[in-house]
Amino acid sequence: MLSKALNIDEWLGHHMYTPLIDKKQAKEIDLIPAEPTMAKKVLPLMTDVICQRLAIKPIETVKDMACFIQGTYSLQKWRFFILNRSLGIVGGISFGLVGEEKESITALLSYWIGKEYQGQGFATQALSHLMAALKKQQVNHFLAQVYPDNLASQKVLMKLGFTCSDPNIQREDYSGLVDFTLSMI
Repeated sequence: MLSKALNIDEWLGHHMYTPLIDKKQAKEIDLIPAEPTMAKKVLPLMTDVICQRLAIKPIETVKDMACFIQGTYSLQKWRFFILNRSLGIVGGISFGLVGEEKESITALLSYWIGKEYQGQGFATQALSHLMAALKKQQVNHFLAQVYPDNLASQKVLMKLGFTCSDPNIQREDYSGLVDFTLSMI
């Protein structure tokens, strides 16, 4: 329903076997469709800490990873791996679309980077490219949810122009997710 209005399925189908981002835009990465057949290869990157930051149960088996890749029980049904051209897969990024009216559709974003690849700009670059691709499909509103103590993720989002108006971010005793939003109208 929603995806048809934006032709997201058709647009993503075009990219099923090609990188999502234009090589001219990307310096170091490609966003490639996440496939369950890649679960065994990607499983070592998914630590318990990353699962905790994603607000999901620990991924311990190849079957768990395949379910995660398929987006089972998730609002983010479009999933990609972040592929560094020299290092291989360094993380993942996904999105789902929420909203009823085309003008107010919001992309709910999620991303993760393997521990050994964190702090190298991969999340910022991947989010930037994904958001630019979604903007071309008239998606102008973005939402990412993070825990208040996940300062690295907050830094990535703020670097891209996201803001957090959730008062819970200031509470030391708050352990839930807080919203970071960006409108590109």
